[in-house]
Amino acid sequence: FIPERLLFLGPDLAAAHFLVHRGAAVKFVADNVWIKKDDEGKYALPGQKIPGLHIEAIDASDTELMFEGLENLVDLSHLRLLRLAGCCYADDWMMSRIGALFSKSLEMLDLSDCNRITARGLAGLRTLKKLRYLRLEGMDHVKDIAKIALLLEESIPNLKVFGINYEGAMQSLRREMELLANERVVTDAKGNAYVEDDDGRLFYVAGRVNERPAVADDDKPLMTSTIRRELPEMETAEFERLDELSGGKLRHLLVGSPSGYSWTQEVETILSFEEKWKKKRGIPIDQKLLPKSKRILQLENSVKSTNGSLSNKQDEHVLEDKMMKEKVNV
Repeated sequence: FIPERLLFLGPDLAAAHFLVHRGAAVKFVADNVWIKKDDEGKYALPGQKIPGLHIEAIDASDTELMFEGLENLVDLSHLRLLRLAGCCYADDWMMSRIGALFSKSLEMLDLSDCNRITARGLAGLRTLKKLRYLRLEGMDHVKDIAKIALLLEESIPNLKVFGINYEGAMQSLRREMELLANERVVTDAKGNAYVEDDDGRLFYVAGRVNERPAVADDDKPLMTSTIRRELPEMETAEFERLDELSGGKLRHLLVGSPSGYSWTQEVETILSFEEKWKKKRGIPIDQKLLPKSKRILQLENSVKSTNGSLSNKQDEHVLEDKMMKEKVNV
């Protein structure tokens, strides 16, 4: 933030210089032309204050706009559209600041693919009383995003939220309800859910724990926990079902804590490597820690053997019935 720039150019033109210089595009009131850098990195903006010149729209998608940069957007009283899609630094703090800055003017907001925003940040947008369109595509990582979208539509008149997979949210809710209804699942006073194994040990699967990964700017993990938990004592098929209902958290927390937004895939990578490494050295592997392809094969064989044993028992019952009938006839 440069105070002198604000003094000589005014809030709108100063914000335009700040944004366009950093790869964004701006549009002024009563002008259909978007101003942005050309292929040579040049752009045309006035170098002195012009009365009546106001920014109406900002497209800062895929830029590196940060919370601190919002100080340059103060007093944009005519701003109606703001695009932050793919903004790698957009987070909950920015949402709170946007809600305070543009509560009386902003009508359209695009937050698609902003991976650092959580449900708490989205809830901070409820102060944007003039907001009409909110786009949230690629935000499936946000827990309870469908619920937050409905709450925003209820608290802001005429608001429409786009990009929400309500069907997927319903399926996730059904899985969570089925998980909580499982006889092995217990909850604490804070709403955290744990799976209890045959030995009475507890394994976290859902709740209030902040599950957002700690990653650097290039999405590489800042830290990776290598602490291993003991395997829960229960049938493999039951373990697989609980792991599925928990969204993979049960198995994920057994192999340490690989960070990153695609941690489920990282877990499978770790399991595949360890399965090959242990197989070469003749180390036995528990079925719960096999890679996905091997787990599916094991379960299929288990189901077949179970069905086979059931059919054999049915045959035995049929023979017993026949013998009883013969005795009665005699």
